[in-house]
Amino acid sequence: MPQAKRFPLKINTLSKKDMHAVLMNFRGGKVVNEGLERARKISKSHTSLTGVLVSVKDELFKTFESDLERDYLIILDFDSMVSSFYDQPVKIPYQLPSGRVGHYTPDILVYYRDNPINKQKTPPLLAEIKSLKDLRLNKDEYALKFAAAGKYAEQRGWKFQVLTEENIRTPYLFNAKFLRQYRLWEPPCNDSALLHEILNEEGIMTVQNLLDRAAEKKSSDPHMFEPVPITDLKAKAALLSTIWYYVFQGVFETDLQKKISMSAPLWHYSREIPEIT
Repeated sequence: MPQAKRFPLKINTLSKKDMHAVLMNFRGGKVVNEGLERARKISKSHTSLTGVLVSVKDELFKTFESDLERDYLIILDFDSMVSSFYDQPVKIPYQLPSGRVGHYTPDILVYYRDNPINKQKTPPLLAEIKSLKDLRLNKDEYALKFAAAGKYAEQRGWKFQVLTEENIRTPYLFNAKFLRQYRLWEPPCNDSALLHEILNEEGIMTVQNLLDRAAEKKSSDPHMFEPVPITDLKAKAALLSTIWYYVFQGVFETDLQKKISMSAPLWHYSREIPEIT
């Protein structure tokens, strides 16, 4: 497979609106001026949401031209099994009914890590993001493009798939969006040590139970930690933010296919999912 070309992304070419989107997506982070060359440039639209998202994985700009595409980018950026992903990755030629050659650019190319348990490899995914309504209205127009993309992917050992809101708008997306808020949180060392100690002792416990135990211990252990009243909401909020940070990082695990809540069970990262009773 040919190597991806790289090119310098000049920050001063971004509009004020796009730069604002960057800062809102990656507050306080550095901007890396390098990205994968796109096969197609996304233009501003008056009929759909366009913008950029800065990836936590590689700190590179990812562009989108709908809110559904943006949501899928958030999922990819959160998924620990995704090693890298690129927007507008390839331009695929296909023959139009008139005999002329058209070109089609799928939305995303995704590369995956090997399964850590059985070392099984997952082929790269070439993905097109469409709403169900759009697919119904433009089925015939898309048929030739999707067929060409399927053949293109197969020739390279990839997989091509059209993804809709049924695939994307899931509890996993809710969790990815919620936990992404805590990506820049800086956990206090004492809080981190305390939470790890408690979860190690218990093996598995809910978010609420872990928070309550940590707050109680923090208020009653003046030797290891600065005493803090258990009713101190600011202290408890900091503990909770640290919990969510470690869930985002994958250090504390939970079932991310279910909508996360204070009653969600947590356990330390391991290769075995503990039995939940």
